[in-house]
Amino acid sequence: LAVKRMSKKKARKLLRAHQREQRTKERIASAMEV
Repeated sequence: LAVKRMSKKKARKLLRAHQREQRTKERIASAMEV
């Protein structure tokens, strides 16, 4: 990720979206295991 080039607001927003995506994937994975 080229975070340095972006503004801090944009970077933070992108990071938050990425974290949400990861959490959703983990939830789906755990649901499939069960």
